[in-house]
Amino acid sequence: MAAGVVERDISGARKGHDKPGLQQVKPDRSISSIIIKSFGFDTYTNLLLNLPSTGLPAIAKAGLLIVNYITGTAGCGVSLLYSWTTANFAGHTKKVTISALVLISFYIGHIIGPKTFRDADALDYIPAKLTIVIILSVGILATVALNWAYWHENKKRDREEPTVLPDDFEFIDLTDKENRNFRYIL
Repeated sequence: MAAGVVERDISGARKGHDKPGLQQVKPDRSISSIIIKSFGFDTYTNLLLNLPSTGLPAIAKAGLLIVNYITGTAGCGVSLLYSWTTANFAGHTKKVTISALVLISFYIGHIIGPKTFRDADALDYIPAKLTIVIILSVGILATVALNWAYWHENKKRDREEPTVLPDDFEFIDLTDKENRNFRYIL
């Protein structure tokens, strides 16, 4: 079977056409559509229930729907991650390497994530939901730890005497560790 461009609408239905050698993956809302559809809703109701969290649909499984909306906001941290990646790493090679590692981690997550939703766990998908909660919790703890480490390093550098750098220090390509005048963004 040739890889193809596979797009899914918000209800999870497949659309598009096959082009050998190309594959487009849009995982962001596909899982929520599958979960909501597993409750027995038709395509149009699924579309309505997948509205952003500002819509307040009234259904019996409100708790699960709220959790679904909360997990939909997990992507908000992506902008923070990209901001920190560009602002808190100095030196061209280091910045490019860190950016590549961030992208690779996203790719790995997008490969592994859908595999946690197994047919054997259908309807409840407890292991997959537990995985999501654990990963989001680890992400929150890592963000807090990184923020503390940046704050601590900034305080340490503030106590040091400023380093005198040459006039053209921007072209020397110093990393954030080598340039003691560098301050991390919190």
